[in-house]
Amino acid sequence: MSQKNDFKYESLLDNESIIKHLATLTEGFKKGELVFKRGKEEILLKPEGLINLEIKSKVKDGKSKLTVKFSWKKNTDKPGDKLFINTCI
Repeated sequence: MSQKNDFKYESLLDNESIIKHLATLTEGFKKGELVFKRGKEEILLKPEGLINLEIKSKVKDGKSKLTVKFSWKKNTDKPGDKLFINTCI
């Protein structure tokens, strides 16, 4: 069954605030748990396994943009689900 939870936050912040948020994200990745909360909205992410990192940047008409995206899938492997191949000689 598919479950979808969306959380979006947008704000104008100074460099120091951005640095604090990035440090918190770093700690969350180290601990394996990221919690995003605002009012009654809350989402819990548990980064695990291999994580895809995508970085995009551009400058157009004097406006700079940096997008950093992380994505991963929940590890659904169960013991015994791994593939083993043997040869007979």
